[in-house]
Amino acid sequence: MIPEEPSGLAEAILEHRSNTEASIQFESKPNLSSFWMSKAAKAFKITHEETVKKLLPFGTTYLYEQGFSTLMNIKTKNRNRLNAEDCIQIGLTSKSPNLEAIVSNMKQHHFSKT
Repeated sequence: MIPEEPSGLAEAILEHRSNTEASIQFESKPNLSSFWMSKAAKAFKITHEETVKKLLPFGTTYLYEQGFSTLMNIKTKNRNRLNAEDCIQIGLTSKSPNLEAIVSNMKQHHFSKT
């Protein structure tokens, strides 16, 4: 479904396409990350903030490859319909779970034999 009115981000993107100065600055940068982290892109506040949010999780090639590898391990042939967003967050975090607290909060289910 296409929205009737463009959102703030969509409007900002449309403005960028017609801005020749931004186009020249974009072409002078070696890659997307360097453009969006430059002072030139900060003039486009809305798109700058959204783009940085998308680029920060993959700050380096190593982190990108680690994320892709985690995704490939999660999305096996048998699990290809799984929404992997939560699994990727868990797989890429450096925090370890407090297993003792998790186990102590679990309740044992009793099944009756009939």
